[in-house]
Amino acid sequence: MSTCYLCNGSRPYFQYYCEKCNLIKRMISLHTLDRVYKILENVLMRDTTKQNNKVKLEIKKEIEDQQLKLSNSTILYDNKNDVLEELKQKLKKK
Repeated sequence: MSTCYLCNGSRPYFQYYCEKCNLIKRMISLHTLDRVYKILENVLMRDTTKQNNKVKLEIKKEIEDQQLKLSNSTILYDNKNDVLEELKQKLKKK
């Protein structure tokens, strides 16, 4: 066994690539390098807009969790609306 030229994993002695990397090579041959790269970039990498959307989604979940906790609470809160407004302001900032 030798080392794969792409992933540095083990490969058969008379081949350059391991089985998985050989499959990637075939995909590149079939679809072109640019197409495969673009697909990988779109699926696996996050740009700033995707990062911002993720942050907003997490803040939205936090707001919903806080609303649920407040609505399910048996204690009456005087500042219930203040807490909700504070969380909404955090969402608007991001």
